Amino acid sequence: MTKDEFIVICCSCLVVLALVVPDVLAQPPGAGTFLVASDDWCPYVCARNGKLSDGYLVDVLRLAIKPDAYQIELVLMPFRRALDEAESGTIQGVLTPPQDARLLISEPLGYAHPCFYTRASSSWTYTGIDALAHQTLGVIQNYNYDNGDLFAYIRKNRANRQLIDEARGDFGGISNIRKLAAGRVTVIVEDEAVMPILLAGADAPSQIRLAGCLAYYEPLTLGLNRDDPRSIRFTETLNAAIEKLEATGSLAELRRRYKLSNPPGKEKKR
Repeated sequence: MTKDEFIVICCSCLVVLALVVPDVLAQPPGAGTFLVASDDWCPYVCARNGKLSDGYLVDVLRLAIKPDAYQIELVLMPFRRALDEAESGTIQGVLTPPQDARLLISEPLGYAHPCFYTRASSSWTYTGIDALAHQTLGVIQNYNYDNGDLFAYIRKNRANRQLIDEARGDFGGISNIRKLAAGRVTVIVEDEAVMPILLAGADAPSQIRLAGCLAYYEPLTLGLNRDDPRSIRFTETLNAAIEKLEATGSLAELRRRYKLSNPPGKEKKR
């Protein structure tokens, strides 16, 4: 091969690359796939056959984000790992994160309502944080229930197993119910919409009673990695879509379907 022939071949290769590469580089800033992870927390995020398939938050994302704008790939993984990987940028987002400076947090997609449960034979009732003083409270590790007094109480007493018993792993909710039924804890905290599903799975609905709820409703958001240059535009798109879906009554219809409610005063009239 002569030098001139080599130059011609190289130039041809560059032309081919010039025809191919711009198709990738010319994508709009919001284009591409967002890997969004969560654990199984039905009815908000529901897993079937090892994959996230549906649930209130999943349906909200599908209504709010159109496939021609962004591709969302839902990934099932333990919550702590999902949070860590979203913060590090291994994945792009995590559902229902706590407030975290390393994540860009969306407007609320919905709300959870933490409640307290005891064995049916108990007469204990939640009247405030002080009522927990002589109880063993079953919680799920790394879950944030209220960003307030309960969060502070759990954090302060985490090392005291007489006060706080943390369930770990993918089945923390079921584990807490079984601990409660066996008398290993005296009170557990769980979302009021999640609990009936867990009780059915644990085959223990008649053994457990509702013992009061927090006045607080926990905002359920999407947290995106701050270092991803697409995150700001994605969040703006999502927030605008949520506002529109709320105004048109679409979110209210989803809440009715999943038997959820907004905090008092948050329901919007059409």
